This record gives sequence, C-alpha cells and structure tokens, in this order.
Amino acid sequence: MKLILCGGGWGKKTIIPNKVFEGIIDPSKPILYIPVAREKRAPAYQDCTEWLLNEFSGITHGPIDTIESTDSIANIDLSAYTAIFIGGGNTYKLLKELKDSGAMQDIINYINNGGIIYGCSAGAIIFGQNINCCSYEDSNDVGLKDTRGFDLIFGCNLSAHYMNADDQTNEIATK
Repeated sequence: MKLILCGGGWGKKTIIPNKVFEGIIDPSKPILYIPVAREKRAPAYQDCTEWLLNEFSGITHGPIDTIESTDSIANIDLSAYTAIFIGGGNTYKLLKELKDSGAMQDIINYINNGGIIYGCSAGAIIFGQNINCCSYEDSNDVGLKDTRGFDLIFGCNLSAHYMNADDQTNEIATK
C-alpha cells in the first residue's frame, strides 16, 4: 500500500511530498484526478486540473485525467493509472459521493492491487478511521450519516489544516 497523505497547501509547502510522489510513480502512465470534494464550476473542474498541473510542474509525470463524477469510476480501468490524486474541498461531500457511487470499493481494490494514492486535505482525511475530526472546518451539508473513512492509517484519524487554535477546535479535531 502506497499512500501519500498531505494536509493541503500548495507551492513550497508541497515540494517534498510531490518529490516523493515523483519517485514512486511511472511517468509514462496517466494520473487519475478526483476533485469532487470541491463544488463543480463551469467549465467542469478545469480550474482544478490547471491547479494540479501547476502543482506538479516541478516533477515528471504523465497526463492527468480528471473525472467529473465518482459514478464514472466504475467504468474506468484503474489499473491503467500510475496513481490516483484525490483533492481537497468538503470532506463530507467527498466521502458521501465515493460511498454512494461505489467508487470507495473500487479505490480499495486499486490500493490492494498495488495502486498509489496521493490524498490532499479532504482527500487525505478520508483515509482515516472516521472523518468527523474535520467538523471544525467542514460542514456536513450533504447529510452523510456513515462517517467512517477508509481506515487505512492504523485506526487513526487525520485532521488537515489543524492549527491548535482554541480549546473548542482542539476538542473537535481530536475526536
């Protein structure tokens, strides 16, 4: 299992994880980008793809294929991809879409068959045991009931952007 879980950020903050990523991917194969944690804007997720291309401008990589819906993952041969990059946004929205579409199981199968995952912010939080630790900054506007994540980090939860701001935030983030 190869997971790169990044709290978020861009530019200088991600130079090291991006270089680690470059060292484990096959640059002759494409990367699948899942930006659905963000709100979809016209034209589609083009701005997200442009952001990721800029982020990866300092590393060697193959083409980036961006999906617009997790429903399409069922029709994709994930083994054709060197890695899956799961971006940030609302963690509840992301996990709900992955569960409702069945893509969560497809991603688990991909990981179990040697696939590489790079999760950023919400895309990292979902690999914890439970995502409720993100409730200090994400709202559950999608009504997600089952907040269990992939549970691939040894029973732990992962908070992104955590700043130790105050007692209330600390309590929520450490649940």
